[in-house]
This record gives sequence, structure tokens and C-alpha cells, in this order.
Amino acid sequence: MSEAPLAETTTPQSNLNRKFGELTLTTSTFNDLSKITSPGTSLIIWERNLDQSLINWLSKMSADQLPSGRVLTDRQNIRDAIKTFFSNFKNDDQIEETLLANDIALLAEKYADITNSNKIDIRLDVIQNDACWKFHLDRVNYRLVTTYIGEGTQYVSPKNADDALEKQTDYNGPIEEISEQDVAIFKGSCSKKGAGIAHRSPPIKEKEGTRLLLCINARSDVSPSLYNS
Repeated sequence: MSEAPLAETTTPQSNLNRKFGELTLTTSTFNDLSKITSPGTSLIIWERNLDQSLINWLSKMSADQLPSGRVLTDRQNIRDAIKTFFSNFKNDDQIEETLLANDIALLAEKYADITNSNKIDIRLDVIQNDACWKFHLDRVNYRLVTTYIGEGTQYVSPKNADDALEKQTDYNGPIEEISEQDVAIFKGSCSKKGAGIAHRSPPIKEKEGTRLLLCINARSDVSPSLYNS
């Protein structure tokens, strides 16, 4: 896989905005993702725009053509392990393939740095159903998500969390959505008592939509076997 420019864009200076007090932060700066470790922060969203050629490339593919997979890897093997997502992938668009692989690696390496994780569970899912449609708190310390194409992850403010968790599809309060391409890191319920933001995957089955979702965690009991290069 040849080298290509990174797919992400950054803003040199920090530009943090606060929603729902200090619990949720938005930023235009990649390095601000590390602020998720601050005691008062449960969600941080990096608002970004990917290379348009990458988005156009992904958008023109049918669901069965999109790259996907899951891998547990040592930190030093992240870039090699990501190649497995493209192992059965036939295309002539090497530039866009490399842009996507570089972006996944960039986010996985950043997640590893932030969480001090040596084993990284990286999952690239093609979603066409209502998987994870219930509002929930992740049973992890930290989880990184980004939706390359399709509707983004939905969440509610802390003051509405109990209502959403209890009522689920009957909940009719305000719902926030992480925009396509933006990167979010959630604190999960394992990080400390009372932590986490109630969120869900958007219901898309009736809309016949497709999402390409990247999810990154530290190693857990449900992780696959460790990748060997």
C-alpha cells in the first residue's frame, strides 16, 4: 500500500466549545481529543472534514463493496493489521484506499496514546440495520467512533439520559447527532461511577441507508484473537 497524504485536516490552534457544561466538548483540533481524560469530560467531538475524494469514493460503492473487518493488534502492528480490512477488496483506487487506511491508523494510534493501551481493538463495520438502536452507556473505559459515510451516532444531554435510557423508542426529548466524518471519544461506564453519555446508533433500516462506522476500543473479553503479522 503506497503512501498518500493523511485523510484528516487539522486546525493549528485549539478551539474548544462546551455543550452541557464540561461533560461534552467540541473542537476543531485533532490534538484536543486527549482532553477526554479530563475529570469533567465524558465526550469530546473533533469536528473535521475529510478529503472529498475519499468521501466520493466511499459513497459510490454498494454496501458489499465497502471495506470492513475487525482486528486486535499490538500498538506497533496497527498499520499492518489494518490492511486486513482490504484483503478481499478489489479496486484500482489505491490513493483513496491508502487515505482511508492512513486515517484509521491515525485514529487508532491517537486512541492508544490517549488511553495508554498496548492492545487495540479496531472494527470497521458496514451497517444497514438498526444494530445498537437502544440508548446505552458503553461498558468500556473509552471508545472512539467515527462514521465515514451515513448518519452519525446519536446521543442525549446528561439531564435527559435517564429518561432516554428508560423510555428508549418512546423517548421524545432532544437528540444530538455526531456529524458524518467527525470523530468522537466517549467515556464509558467503566471509567468511573456515573460516567458516560447515553447514546445509540441511528435507526436507519426503514430508510434503507448504509453506514461505514469505525469503532476503536482497548482489548476486552469480546475482542478477537491477537493479530500476528
